[in-house]
Amino acid sequence: MEPFAFYPKLAFELGKLQIRILRVSGGPIFAPIPPHRHGADHFEIHFCVAGFGWVETASQRILVEAGSLYITGPGITHSQFSDPQHPMEEYCLNLLMTSETPALFRALEPLANYQTKDLGKLEPHFATVVTELREKPAFFEEAVIAEIQQLLIRLLRASGSETVLKTALSTNETFFDTSWERYLMIDQYFLAGTGEASLADLANQLHLSSRQTQRLIRDLYDQTFQSKLTEGRMAAAKMLLRETHEAISLIADKLGYASLEHFSHSFKKQCQVAPSDYRKAHQQD
Repeated sequence: MEPFAFYPKLAFELGKLQIRILRVSGGPIFAPIPPHRHGADHFEIHFCVAGFGWVETASQRILVEAGSLYITGPGITHSQFSDPQHPMEEYCLNLLMTSETPALFRALEPLANYQTKDLGKLEPHFATVVTELREKPAFFEEAVIAEIQQLLIRLLRASGSETVLKTALSTNETFFDTSWERYLMIDQYFLAGTGEASLADLANQLHLSSRQTQRLIRDLYDQTFQSKLTEGRMAAAKMLLRETHEAISLIADKLGYASLEHFSHSFKKQCQVAPSDYRKAHQQD
C-alpha cells in the first residue's frame, strides 16, 4: 500500500450526531509514532490490513495485526510501533463527532478507547472510501459519506449503545463551525512540530492571532501552548531514549532545545530523572 492522504472537507449528520471528516489517510508505518493525544471531539479510527505492531495507551498495550480495528478518542494518549520485519499497513480516519443531545453524546464514550476484530469484514468500508476519493466519480462525496455512516453505525452498535442509537438515522438542521479544519492542524502541529515550533508559527499557519491561538489550544486541551508543546517533546524524548541509541545531544537538538543542558534540565523537571538514567532504566539491549 502506497502512502496517501485526503482532506475531503465533508460534514454530515448521523441521527443527532454531527460528523466532520478531517482526513482519510493510510499506508505502511515504518517509524514509531510517539505518544500523543487528540483534542476535544476528535476520534481517530485505524484499521490494519497487513503486518503487525502495537498500540500503547496509558492503560494497555494492544497487539495490532491484519483485521484489527482500534479507535482513540479525545484525551487518550497513544503511540504506535510496527514490527521492523513486518510493518503494519493501515487505513486511518480522523473525525470530529459532536452532539447537542447529551444522551447521544454519551454513546460516543465507549469509542474513545475501543478495539475489535469481531465485526466481520470491515476493510471494504475503508477501501471504498479511498477509491471514491481517489477517482472522484459522480456523487463520490455522497458515496464517501454513506460508507462512513455505515461503518460508524456498526461500531456504535457494537460498543453497546443500541438504545440511544434507535434514533441515529433521524435528520436535524445543524450548524457547522467553518473553523473546524483548525482542529486537525493543531493536532498535527504538536505531533510533528517539535523542532522550530512556536506559538507565533502556529498562529501564522492558522491565520489567527497568538491570543486567539492560545485560547483555542486551551479549549481543546485545557493547556497552554507551552505546556502542550513540552508534553509532546517529552513523549518524543522518552520514545527516542527507549527505542534508539542516538546521542542524547542529538535528541535534544531534534526536539528543538538550544543545548543539552537545557534539554536535560527540562527532562528532569518533567520526569524526575535525568535522560541518561531514564535510558538505562528503560532501554532494552
